[in-house]
Amino acid sequence: MRKNHRAGWKGSVAAVIIGCAALLTAACGGDSNGGSDEDQITDVTREFFDLTINGDPAKAYDLLDSASQADCSEVDFIEQSELAKSFFDSIGEEIKLERVYNIQINGDRATANIDVTVDGEGSNEAGVGTYVRENGEWKMAEGC
Repeated sequence: MRKNHRAGWKGSVAAVIIGCAALLTAACGGDSNGGSDEDQITDVTREFFDLTINGDPAKAYDLLDSASQADCSEVDFIEQSELAKSFFDSIGEEIKLERVYNIQINGDRATANIDVTVDGEGSNEAGVGTYVRENGEWKMAEGC
């Protein structure tokens, strides 16, 4: 029973990460001339996810759109990102972004499906990332 409880927590934290990555779905996805909109959205999602989970959440915060930044302070975002990373580190598991797909673009707004896996028990989580194009660059529009 403990295993199921633990798996439930992992799924909840993964969902939070997706939420920010779809706490967790991202600006600066390459320059605006660096590929199709779909490529830029995929790149920004991967960069955001990597920085949030494995790297530098302060840099990931810069990848949020202006409305998300207004909704969530950098300090709160960093704390939430570090809490999620600490959780996965404490149980010896890794969360991995598997794919970004089914990207739907409508003007300067977009959505994409995001799949992640949680190492160890083969847990899969799915979410939807929301994006806004600001100054020619796709950014994650998720808030905290």
